[in-house]
Amino acid sequence: MRRYPVRQEFVGIQDTFGESGSSADLLKKYGLTAADIVAAAHKARET
Repeated sequence: MRRYPVRQEFVGIQDTFGESGSSADLLKKYGLTAADIVAAAHKARET
């Protein structure tokens, strides 16, 4: 790994209290939708 570093972009929930709601609403609120994950992958690829 030290010879061949891999770019990483972390996707996850920040330090906050959880809430209840529909799955779709919660994924959107916390930035965990498929579109958010794709955007993070593109961001890692650009750097």
